Amino acid sequence: MTPLERNRELFHSVTAELVDSLGDYYADDATLTDPINAAKGLGEVKLVYKDLFKQLGNVQMTVSDMAGDDNAGFLRWTMSYTFRKKPREIPGVSYVTFTPEGKILSQHDYWDASDGVYGEFPGLGLAIRGIRKMVRVAG
Repeated sequence: MTPLERNRELFHSVTAELVDSLGDYYADDATLTDPINAAKGLGEVKLVYKDLFKQLGNVQMTVSDMAGDDNAGFLRWTMSYTFRKKPREIPGVSYVTFTPEGKILSQHDYWDASDGVYGEFPGLGLAIRGIRKMVRVAG
């Protein structure tokens, strides 16, 4: 199994119970960056995952496409979850690099936090929708 395929399998099977085993997938000096977090080192990466499962329910990741080699690659995914008792989905892309042993050295996740996170707050969500309406290209 290639490092990219292994990463896909991690995403598909990640659960709160798997967090303690992330050292099997991430290097000790791994970094994980997304629109909300910037983790350095395996300990901080585990904290990001733990917080994810603490804040959200029924988290499931589905990888729909990937491209790359044994050194680096992209995974296109959708994260499904529940928040405030409502089902939600966030589409995103991860760019990952790997150690020579095939562990994740860096992971940079790209997704739209304005809907998936900030838009959940009543006043902020209203402001974001208003800004989008103002800057949208008229068709």
